[in-house]
Amino acid sequence: PQEVDEALFPRKSVFVGGADVRVQMGGHGMLARLVAIVRQTSRGRGVVRKDRETLGYRMEVRPKTVLVDVDETICFYSGERRYDLAEPHHGNIAKVNRLHDEGWIVIYWTARGSRSGVDYEDLTREQLNSWGCRFHELRCGIRHKPDFDLLIDDKSRRIEEI
Repeated sequence: PQEVDEALFPRKSVFVGGADVRVQMGGHGMLARLVAIVRQTSRGRGVVRKDRETLGYRMEVRPKTVLVDVDETICFYSGERRYDLAEPHHGNIAKVNRLHDEGWIVIYWTARGSRSGVDYEDLTREQLNSWGCRFHELRCGIRHKPDFDLLIDDKSRRIEEI
């Protein structure tokens, strides 16, 4: 559970969990206080809604999204760079799996096939599954670039920094 500055809610009940904040007993200034909590706990990723169940307010926090490159990030090549010869790096896979377990949306995004036009999605999905990768989505090629909060890639933030 995240901690909330209790000075923001004197004599009110505040419940803070992994994905939401519930404030019981609304009142004047309650929304302004909840906006302060949104800033404190979600870095702007929260949405404030009326909670009919508790007659207060509820903050829902969208999970963060991480894009993870495949080649030279979670797998490497000791010889010829052929995708079917990729060797998994289980330490790096464990780092990404930890983010998944912490509630991040994990999207593996690779440029495999973007130059050649070959569709490597099935091969890549089979590899990720056989290597024990936990993820929500796989995107191959450069057709789509999803919205994300953190990019782990051999050309951006290195996996060693995570």
